[in-house]
Amino acid sequence: KPSISYAGEDQLVFTDKTILNANMPLVGAGDWINLNSGNWFANPSLPSTDVNNLDLGINTFVWKIQNGVCPINFDTVIVIREDVVIPSGFSPNGDGVNDYFYVKGIETLGNVSLTVFNRWGNIVYENDSYSNNWNGKNKNGEELSDDTYYFILKQESEREIKGYIILKR
Repeated sequence: KPSISYAGEDQLVFTDKTILNANMPLVGAGDWINLNSGNWFANPSLPSTDVNNLDLGINTFVWKIQNGVCPINFDTVIVIREDVVIPSGFSPNGDGVNDYFYVKGIETLGNVSLTVFNRWGNIVYENDSYSNNWNGKNKNGEELSDDTYYFILKQESEREIKGYIILKR
């Protein structure tokens, strides 16, 4: 009986790397096939592996399972890399470097709102028309402490980009 290949859910990412999560073959072995030129895998023989150097736009990967006797089975996963880069941290300490939560390519998203939450889920900052101007202060203008904060960037189309940001002065 052949092993059925499952390459995982399609993904939308905002960085040049992600993790692919395919199924483990019941019998035989699996291998990732890269249909883009510049991508590389941490280990192309593992169902769950990091893939780096994603191209902007569409990246296509195929999970191939074979066991030597049965027909080879394939499944494809698409990873779309947006032309938006969201930083993992910023340092609003007034030195002129990395003082703002700067989302590269934000202008390609149209009007977006930004909501920032602390670790307890309380809203600490909101802006209905965000333009890379959050400097680590709360909605009362007070400096927030060094910590990890969670954010939602929401486009007018209702699409949301969720993540976290490390604030360290």
